[in-house]
Parts: sequence; C-alpha cells; structure tokens
Amino acid sequence: MIKTIAKLERLRLSVNGNPRFRVTFTDGAVMQTQTDAMIGYSIENLEYRDVPLHVSTSHAGRITDLVPAGHGEAAHTEA
Repeated sequence: MIKTIAKLERLRLSVNGNPRFRVTFTDGAVMQTQTDAMIGYSIENLEYRDVPLHVSTSHAGRITDLVPAGHGEAAHTEA
C-alpha cells in the first residue's frame, strides 16, 4: 500500500529495548511499527518525510518496512 506519514509518536521501548512507533498517515490510518524490527531505527529518517511510501506490513498489520514509492522492487509490486 502507498501512504504518506503525517505524524510519528514514539512508544515505550520493547522488552528487548528496541524503539517502537505509532504512525499516523495523511489518509487518517494509524499503524504501529513491528516490535523489535529494524524499521524502528530508521522510520525517523528524513528520506521518509513528506513523500509517498510503499508500506509493508506483517500479518498482524504492523509496519515492517518502508520504501519511497517508485524506488526499489517493492514499489513495483503495488497493484
């Protein structure tokens, strides 16, 4: 799915000490990052601000990866 981040809210660290975030998108959708996933360390990077992103999720609906739309193989799988 393609979405743009509107707001990031830092949540409590996981039991393993890794960062977690609640993400609000411009379309009003709210999701959380996957617990103990690398995305918790990179989601605050400038490359993800104010640009459409291909959002990959786990089966539980947690964000596992972000790729700027139009970059990388993941962007080409969007229907």
